[in-house]
Amino acid sequence: MGTLSSDINPENNPNTVPVANCPLCGSSDSTFKFRMYDRLYRFPGEFGLIECEGCGLFRLSPRPDIATIGLYYPDSYGAYVTPKAAAANGGSLMTTIKEGIRHSVLSTLGYETDPLSLWQRLLQPWFVRRFYKQATYSYGERFPRFVPNGKALEVGCGNCTYLGMLKRHGWAVTGVDMSVEAAKKAKTAFDIDVFVGQLEEAPLESEYFDYVHLSHVVEHFFNPLETMQLIVRLLKPGGIVYVEVPNGSGVGAELSGEFWYGWDAPRHLYTFTPDTCKLILEMSGLDLKKMVTGLSDTFEWELTFRKEDARNTLLERPPILSSMDAKELKAKRNRANVLFSERPLSGDYIACWAEKPSRTSYNQPV
Repeated sequence: MGTLSSDINPENNPNTVPVANCPLCGSSDSTFKFRMYDRLYRFPGEFGLIECEGCGLFRLSPRPDIATIGLYYPDSYGAYVTPKAAAANGGSLMTTIKEGIRHSVLSTLGYETDPLSLWQRLLQPWFVRRFYKQATYSYGERFPRFVPNGKALEVGCGNCTYLGMLKRHGWAVTGVDMSVEAAKKAKTAFDIDVFVGQLEEAPLESEYFDYVHLSHVVEHFFNPLETMQLIVRLLKPGGIVYVEVPNGSGVGAELSGEFWYGWDAPRHLYTFTPDTCKLILEMSGLDLKKMVTGLSDTFEWELTFRKEDARNTLLERPPILSSMDAKELKAKRNRANVLFSERPLSGDYIACWAEKPSRTSYNQPV
């Protein structure tokens, strides 16, 4: 078995390249899954989605070359929209109460706050149970424990909404992204200077960062293992990496097939599974501490993509569906919930927390 390269019309893909071998296990054996297109923006091109026979990693082959891939990231791409700056303290009584609850919760994560009042101390356990997600700006466990003089890096930071929250609470932050426009918006909203370009080009020190945030970015890397190994070199011993990626073996991919939103060809060059996610972390020299998956509910996109294929035209963004679609959507959501309850690692996305060992015994390229 091999890649789909010879089966895709080269006239439709003048700037694509085949990927003959899996970057994780090196196998050249693969199974063809789907003929893929840019369903989100309907930019031209045909791509093959294949599954590695050796380890199960999904990859695009052929895929856009590195000089062409930027054309598939318009300014309207989700991570590049104008962010809202962090809310300022003060204002109404309700704002004061909300900030008091937030400080009460964040203090349990080691964040420095003003001395807690009696009501904040007494109600703290209940605040943590009831308002943890709201207090961490909806990030929940993605909001890291505080590190004194801590330094955080986000690769694929977009407009820096996430880094803006960390900066507000005492982190020294660094962002890397490919978008000039996103970097401008990050500077305006949060006064964060983003390095624009590939991570490999960024002037960053080894063993400098305490925390690295990689949310839906690893699947965009041209060489995911090499880039992850670089990230580990930038991380201090004992530092934490958070990785979140779409789950190619999840219930969304299972129920939506080639129309699953998470494939997002050709921006997603790779799609991971729990097994291949664990594999790349271990091969990079990280100790996996926790892995969970969760549902995203993208079935409205599946219905939209199917309609667009039938009509050969672009419809509303985000999807606006008729009441006639409601029954089908409800049935799919119910089915997904049942499957997910039976298989906890079958969510639409995979979230991992991994640590760089304090004493490294693994070999990495120099």
